[in-house]
Amino acid sequence: MFWSNNIGMGTYVSTDRGIPPRDNGLLIAARGGGGALAGMACSRLLALLLQIVIARQFGVTFLGYYVTGLILCRILQVVAGLGLPIGSVRFMVHAMTTGSRRSMWLVYWWAISGVFVAGGALGLLLYSSAPFLCTRIFGDQELLPVLRLFFIAVPWFAMLRLLAEMSRSFGTVRYTVLVEDILFFLVQLGVLLFARFWSTGPMVLIQGFLAAAFFCASLLGFIVYRQLRDYPVIESNQVATDATVSVRELFAYSIPLMPTGVIFMTCNNIDMLMLNILCGGEAVGLYAAATRWTLLVDSMSVPLMAIFRPLIAGALSRENREALQSLLMAAARWSLYLALPCAAFLAVAAQPALGFFLKEGTAPSHASMLLWILLVGSLSNPVGNGAGLLLSMGGQQYRDLVSLACGAFLNVLFNVLLIPKFGVLGAALATGAGFYLTTALRLVSVWRKWRMTPWSMGMRIPLVVFCCMLFAGFILDTTVSAPSQIACGGVAACAVAWSIFTFGLEHDDSYVLKRLPRVIIIFINLLDELNSRLFGCRKKFD
Repeated sequence: MFWSNNIGMGTYVSTDRGIPPRDNGLLIAARGGGGALAGMACSRLLALLLQIVIARQFGVTFLGYYVTGLILCRILQVVAGLGLPIGSVRFMVHAMTTGSRRSMWLVYWWAISGVFVAGGALGLLLYSSAPFLCTRIFGDQELLPVLRLFFIAVPWFAMLRLLAEMSRSFGTVRYTVLVEDILFFLVQLGVLLFARFWSTGPMVLIQGFLAAAFFCASLLGFIVYRQLRDYPVIESNQVATDATVSVRELFAYSIPLMPTGVIFMTCNNIDMLMLNILCGGEAVGLYAAATRWTLLVDSMSVPLMAIFRPLIAGALSRENREALQSLLMAAARWSLYLALPCAAFLAVAAQPALGFFLKEGTAPSHASMLLWILLVGSLSNPVGNGAGLLLSMGGQQYRDLVSLACGAFLNVLFNVLLIPKFGVLGAALATGAGFYLTTALRLVSVWRKWRMTPWSMGMRIPLVVFCCMLFAGFILDTTVSAPSQIACGGVAACAVAWSIFTFGLEHDDSYVLKRLPRVIIIFINLLDELNSRLFGCRKKFD
């Protein structure tokens, strides 16, 4: 281990709010997270556009097949990764800190080799087992060609995730944003346009996914190779790390993370798998249409977690409790504040949002309720993800695994009990219950180990305002037209954003915001002045 697990055995005492957090990494997180957030927004919008076109062109049933294969491929991506996307970041950052270029190359080559071999073996095994899965598990032979093509893509898809995390460990997100978040979906959209022009069948979409995974993984592998070669390492006088021990430690640390990732992915997607088994592809298509929008809410925390991962690792290695507490609270606060306005808009404009996927007149009466339940359930993730990140980076992987396992068990249990009676609404309720249990157990584990909590008092009022907007969406759902719902959704998002700006910001946030690019500072100062004059609120950026 690279740091002592004794850190955090005492009780955390809050630091002076007047001391600017110059050394806790928040400014790095804000600058890096901004670029990553822009890339994630582009990625989610492109994925949303891709699946809207699939639903419109080939029907909701084929969208259900596509999403089922994609879910299985994502779960296999985690299994084939062997925990190395997270483990490689930790060991790469440590090698940079100690100035060991040899260790950096070891992490690069061994991680790539391990993921590719595991992904190839897993893909081959599942490819041969696809007929059994379609016949005995899903009961639908039309899934067979879809699953087989997704299984072929597993090694390249797993490599893409690994190399994206490696690239972030060099302190930049531009390559990951361009390749994984944008180019990957542009290639698929290009294949989709080709398919529409030449009137080919829907299977060309899965072939486009395979081509995009191969091309983007190869390109990102070359980019990370160049980053490693050009990284300015100053060799230290410390004792050189033994090669065999480094490789053994890399896999010993990473492999226990793999079950955690598998359970997390399964817990996130078990609802659609169970719907496919119990209800069929059409129910999966409707559920997938709703979850595509809630993924926009969840995705707000993903780029921030990628940026906070090396920062938390650095704070742990330095045993800096002040920086660790500040990073933990900022990770939860920023993720939640980015998610709330988007969730408020979708809560009020639920019917128009689902109308993008469903043809006019085909949406069931409970479609809006499905989206509302999923939105409320997804809001636990921004708070819990930071705690899970601290557990995994702080050598407490097994506590995080227990939290995820309990949430997954509750999710599966509720799916079995509720789906036969309530259909897609039962799946949504089961998913939300699993998310909240996982978050609660993560927070308890972090408190017991480090005596820290990600909760900030400023989160209260924005959450109350969001609940009011959710109630307004329930009232407006059947009383106003779709264009009016979109306009009201924009007002709801602005109201939540105003509550965040007025009541939710902490001193650390003000310090970071004042050091962002000048254009953003001018805009923030203008909002601060208007807020002070119109509502009499105290100015935050004097």
